[in-house]
Amino acid sequence: MQKFLKLFLLSVICLFLINSSLNAQSQRVKAEYAVQLVNPDRMLFAIGANFEFPQHLDSVIFKIADTDNHYTEGYAQFVKQFTLFGPDSVQIEVTKKEPNLWIAHDIKGKYQLKYILPIQHLRTPSQYGIDETPFYIGKAGVLIGSGVIIYPVLDKEIMPRDFEINFVLGENMVAVLPQKSIGDNRFIIPSMDHIFDAFWAVGAYDTLSIGPEGFPLRIAMQRMLLPELNDQLMGNLRKVWYQLTRIFGDAPHFEPLLIISRFPFSMQNSEVLNAGASSPGSISILLDHKLTAEGLDKNFGLFAYNLFPQWIPISFQPANQIDESWLIRGASNYYQLLLLRRIGLMTDQEFLERLAAAYEQYSSEFDRIRLSVRAARDISAARGYIFSAEMITACMFDLRLRSMSPRTSSLDQVFHALTERFSGKDNVFSAAHLFELTDTLSGQYLMPFVDSCINVRHKMDLPGMLEKFGVKLESVPEGKIEIGAAFASFQDLTLDYVQRGGPASDAELEEGDIVLKVDGRKFKAVNPLVEYLDSKKTGDKIEVEYQRGDETYKTKLVLEG
Repeated sequence: MQKFLKLFLLSVICLFLINSSLNAQSQRVKAEYAVQLVNPDRMLFAIGANFEFPQHLDSVIFKIADTDNHYTEGYAQFVKQFTLFGPDSVQIEVTKKEPNLWIAHDIKGKYQLKYILPIQHLRTPSQYGIDETPFYIGKAGVLIGSGVIIYPVLDKEIMPRDFEINFVLGENMVAVLPQKSIGDNRFIIPSMDHIFDAFWAVGAYDTLSIGPEGFPLRIAMQRMLLPELNDQLMGNLRKVWYQLTRIFGDAPHFEPLLIISRFPFSMQNSEVLNAGASSPGSISILLDHKLTAEGLDKNFGLFAYNLFPQWIPISFQPANQIDESWLIRGASNYYQLLLLRRIGLMTDQEFLERLAAAYEQYSSEFDRIRLSVRAARDISAARGYIFSAEMITACMFDLRLRSMSPRTSSLDQVFHALTERFSGKDNVFSAAHLFELTDTLSGQYLMPFVDSCINVRHKMDLPGMLEKFGVKLESVPEGKIEIGAAFASFQDLTLDYVQRGGPASDAELEEGDIVLKVDGRKFKAVNPLVEYLDSKKTGDKIEVEYQRGDETYKTKLVLEG
């Protein structure tokens, strides 16, 4: 009897929880945005937003939200009005409370909101130093990078959390969204938070694919640009596809998407085709329409991709417009050179030579304007910029790093160099100070850079770079034998990077594993281990004893040349 009562009570509780969950889901406001390009010549987009309010509300405020990032700031002003229809298709009166806020009363059931957003504008130089705001990339864009969305504000919250959002795209439109696809050109986003917290874009493009079925590199291009896909450009795109297959294998966990649009950054300079894809695991590529096999890296690097968790926006500006434009150019060069090197289109030597040449000019500009952290904050506030990675790149690779003591290239020494640059020799510049600085200047935009380079998940050859500036630092000798992994430092045998498909990966080693012994020998530093491995031949097997967490394991690793 007691067992029966227990089972009965458990059943009642489960049914109550299920019913509560279903009831909570049914009470969520549902939204569906249909995006359609209605005038390709004038770039007019029609948006139909369908809302379903399960409960009666005395009033609802509709907010025209502008995400206020440096690509899309000011777009809300182009939404002059919108029309709201009620459950019986009768137009509902809306009253403007203040700029970007409208109110409607006595709301329950299904409503449809319609508005038009013109995209082409800012034909004259804007405050950002470019001839036209890039309209195809942006944060929280309902349209091509518009950064503008109209949504109901509930319970006086600025960003409601109890939304379920669907997006329906028109013909020849593609999306990079924090979403999962639920059909052709239909996507579902779990909540409104994802719209404001993630970078994404929707655009009107034609698409084509490169690569065999099962691993296509999808390319989305504006129709007028399709003729520019010449043989050389297609050949270089295939190089990207080939490198992706090497990195991810035959079936990556995402479908690579490349979006290409014009980016006119100066009337005096050639146009760049800016490709931006910004969801987690997506690809961002910069291509010049004059791209050739011989001049692949002559202007801006031109050919790059990133797989950072978040897209890092980089602005291109003419050198003669504002004093701090060298920051943008320097950071752009750095990112593109680094990525060119990673995908194998530039050798290590070419990378270092290009970087050294760039930062010779970079540093002289740094000294000329006597830039400090305070000045950087002032510039950022005055211009409305978020300098993000550009500013910290300037700090990290300034020639003041010559002050680093010879034979040392630890992260602590980098912090010490930053201290001397900005805080005075008597102060201590810690990791906490660095993150405070990055938060002030950039916030979330810089974190992928910190994770990938400063935290050495993808190891930067700092000693090799500084040698170009006359600084001789200790470095790990280039081994003849490859294990497909990198260590945290010269004295630390913790694996901080494991190449997918490499020997270490095949041996089931992972980032964070600590190498204890190799063939029964214990090594205290990387150099002796490299020398030992160089005594081996390609194809030899070594036994690696390693620590993962609190456990110790052994594995066999096949060496490569």
